[in-house]
Amino acid sequence: MVIYDLNLQNPVMRQIKELKYSAHIGKYMSLLHDNEIDFAERNIKIGGFLLGNSDVSVKWFLTKHNHIPTKDCSLDFSCLITKHTTNGFVNFDNPYFNENGMLYICAVSGDFQGCSDGFLVNDGVPKGGKVSIPSRNGYVIDGSAMNVKWSGFTGNVNSVDMGYPDAIAFYQYTIGTSIGGTDVVPFTTAGLADFVLVKDLHLQPGQVYYATVIAFDHLNRSVERHSEGVIYDNTPPLSGTTQVERGISHFVKTHRISVQWFGIEDIESGIVQFEIGIGSTNHSADIVPFQTTDIFTEINGDSRLIDGHQYYAIVKATNGAGLSSFSVSTPFIVDSTAPVIGHVMDIFHSNMQVETDITDTDYQRNTTSISCEWRGFHDPHSQIDSYHVGLGLTAGNDDIESLTNVGLRNVKTWSSKFVQGVRHYCILKACNGAGICSHGSSNGVLIDNSAPIPGSVVVGAAGDHARYQSDNSSLHATWIGFEDPQSGIDHFEVCIGTTPLLCDIMDRWNVSLSSSFVKTHLELKNDVPMFVTVRACNKLRLCVNRSSQSFIIDDTPPVLINRPFIEGLNGNQSSILQIISDPSFFKLRWKVVDDRSPIVRTTVSIHSKLDSHIPMADTVISNENTFTVKLLKDDQLRLGDVYVVKVTACNAALLCITSYSSDVLLDYSPPQVGGFMPPLNWELIPGTTNSIRFNLTWYGFSDVESGIRSYYISIGYDYSRADLIDAYKVKPNQQDPEGTQRTTIDIDSTNKLHEKLVFTIWAENYAGLLSSQSKITTDVVSFNRNFTKGNLVIQKHSCVAEYCNNDCTCAVVGQKCKTDLQSMCNSKPDKNGKSANMVRIIVPNTDKGIDGSSSCLRSEWTDNLNETIWRFEYTFGIQNGRPGTGIFDLANENPWRDVGKETEAIHCLSPDKKLEHKTNYVAYVRAWYSYTSNTIFQSNSVQIDHTSPDIHKRYFVIDSTINCEEDVDYILSTDSVSSCWDGVFYDEESGIMNFMVSLGTSPY
Repeated sequence: MVIYDLNLQNPVMRQIKELKYSAHIGKYMSLLHDNEIDFAERNIKIGGFLLGNSDVSVKWFLTKHNHIPTKDCSLDFSCLITKHTTNGFVNFDNPYFNENGMLYICAVSGDFQGCSDGFLVNDGVPKGGKVSIPSRNGYVIDGSAMNVKWSGFTGNVNSVDMGYPDAIAFYQYTIGTSIGGTDVVPFTTAGLADFVLVKDLHLQPGQVYYATVIAFDHLNRSVERHSEGVIYDNTPPLSGTTQVERGISHFVKTHRISVQWFGIEDIESGIVQFEIGIGSTNHSADIVPFQTTDIFTEINGDSRLIDGHQYYAIVKATNGAGLSSFSVSTPFIVDSTAPVIGHVMDIFHSNMQVETDITDTDYQRNTTSISCEWRGFHDPHSQIDSYHVGLGLTAGNDDIESLTNVGLRNVKTWSSKFVQGVRHYCILKACNGAGICSHGSSNGVLIDNSAPIPGSVVVGAAGDHARYQSDNSSLHATWIGFEDPQSGIDHFEVCIGTTPLLCDIMDRWNVSLSSSFVKTHLELKNDVPMFVTVRACNKLRLCVNRSSQSFIIDDTPPVLINRPFIEGLNGNQSSILQIISDPSFFKLRWKVVDDRSPIVRTTVSIHSKLDSHIPMADTVISNENTFTVKLLKDDQLRLGDVYVVKVTACNAALLCITSYSSDVLLDYSPPQVGGFMPPLNWELIPGTTNSIRFNLTWYGFSDVESGIRSYYISIGYDYSRADLIDAYKVKPNQQDPEGTQRTTIDIDSTNKLHEKLVFTIWAENYAGLLSSQSKITTDVVSFNRNFTKGNLVIQKHSCVAEYCNNDCTCAVVGQKCKTDLQSMCNSKPDKNGKSANMVRIIVPNTDKGIDGSSSCLRSEWTDNLNETIWRFEYTFGIQNGRPGTGIFDLANENPWRDVGKETEAIHCLSPDKKLEHKTNYVAYVRAWYSYTSNTIFQSNSVQIDHTSPDIHKRYFVIDSTINCEEDVDYILSTDSVSSCWDGVFYDEESGIMNFMVSLGTSPY
């Protein structure tokens, strides 16, 4: 049994109702099937039909689910209405549905209970939908067919759940020239298809066409949608005109190609896209493929475009319908390189018409015109199009004559008044067909119509003219100051002559740009004034001449008159050896003459013959024959060393002579003291009555530096007197001058010998220094009663102090006698003020009390006093101090030196001491009149000066006029010159003794 869902508003319901009484309806079964509803709107009137239940009680349910409610309908939320009938038909009328959804009619009758297959209540109409005509930018190009598509139409999805293929029942479409129009294709059913290809059309170009689609649902409700209009266009765009670089030139100067086009258009669908490319032919973009671009663009052809090759720019225009056309430019050639630079030459105006052998000129005399020519500029791709030429003061600036287009000419002349000494440059710009230009310029032409500025010429090295030369076969000369501010010096020519500008000894010789020359194999004349002449020529062969001062050949060195020697104060000099005692201060003297050229330089040095000691290195002085040597402590001569003085004198021709002194020995220490020794004896000389002979022996005297020169012996009756003989001189034994010595002294005496005799002995070395005196007292012993011979017995410890200061003959050498009896000494003052006259310190300049020595002091005195002097002692000391201060160690040394009746003395300090600079020293002499009385005499002071004069930094030696008010650099006089040096030199210690002035052509 089947329950059918029916629409009571359906007109066939009258027929169907009549079937409720039939058990078998036969052919009317299809009527039920065809009119059973699956879909309904909310306002539908619902009826149900149960076939074959006539006159049977049936309970009906209208429910949301397809099952019989288990409870009362009012209690079941899915049950909407329930009714009872006695036949197989029920009328629910209009249940006024409030919502859409599936409803079922269920029935219970006897043993039967079941539900219909249900129907869908839906008030909604189809929705959505989109219709389109496939096109390109709204344009179609096929005029006989059109493709219409649609999608997106929607209905109730439950339709599919009910077994229907789609919520839409079917579609209809139409095509027209207006929206919804059917003038091209009327409405045509398309079933459930979503596109249709309509053929056999006759579309008109430029006409707009629309497609309309209606979607129907299963209740025959519909929704209508329209496509966008499309235009039929079957023609490509117009080609127009394409230009490269605006069509100005056949050549392009860059690989970035600028392309423009005009007249490319499409009146139907318009232009939607431009593409541009570059090809080697006019039909293929085989070089730069097509690329989309805007109107007017640049194509980057780097690495693909080759200079000198021909190309085409191709523009592809596509219209809205997708149809394309091509526009091709005229051929163009890429030339991205500037022309090859040639040569720009400055030329003489007279050469302008000569096509061969054109030479570039750097200098010219003409001041009213400048010409230039250029060659070699070329371009392998686009050829030279034009030249532009100008004139400037620099190679890149046309600041005199602006650049002017001269076409393809290759020469240009300017006429004007041009500045001398300024280089003018011809500036050229060569441009090729692509408009790319190369710039070149000449190396410039300088205008010069004046000769060079003369300089000065000197013979010899630069700066100093050597008036005298020693070689008559070669010559060296130099020159400076030749200048040409315009064109510069081109070369120099040199010659030699006997007068200025004359070339009678050596012809002119081109020495290029040398500033000096050395010429050999000459025949220069001795003692004849000659001149070197230099000719300086500039680049334009304008020349100037200048001659040197005269020079003379002197080919002989100076002549030695006296070899160097040291001025001695003691006369102890020989041709073999000189001995001096002062290690720090002495005077050298020599004599060298030259009657052909002056002596200009003398070099003095001192060196040791024993080792490498050099007290004084080469010291250069001028033409002098004396030199005072002052040596500082570390450079002083060494005791016992032998030195040689070397003097080299050079004349103005630089020929020199060298001379050496004899050996110089330094010895400032006196001999070591010795003494008498047995045997000592005496005898009367046979055959005489009053002649006595003394046989004496002594030993111990030595001098390791200069040796013993002489011994001196005095014989008297007491400590100081020489009653028998005074200072008898004895030469030492040459075999052993410092060994044991013996001598015999004969004297005539009318008196008988005393019982006691005092013998005094001292030694002198070759430096003239005397040792201390050694004294002995002897007892005269006779061998016989006749008193004719006997011994001299030395008193050793039995003698007594003879002087109040404990001087005696038997004390230890250098010591005093020890005695218990002390005599008082009576020192008398110098009441007559004769000290200064009697005693003096010996200095080089007696007018000045100044000494330069650091080591030695010399003194001398007289004994022409009214009183008899027994003996002298001397010492030195600092003025106003105790005698011996600053010379001796007063705490440990006896400052007084006994010299007997000698009237001179020299004392030198040991190397660890020195006389102090700017300190005053005096000499002391103590004269003894008896054993107890003496007078001390003092010399005037002598100041020690170790420094040479100084120079004030604020003052200078000036060349001046007679008034000496200002220094001058130029004078008019040729026979006199004035020089002033007031305040320049000063010496705080000894003052300035004299000035030596010389005049020359160089400072030193």
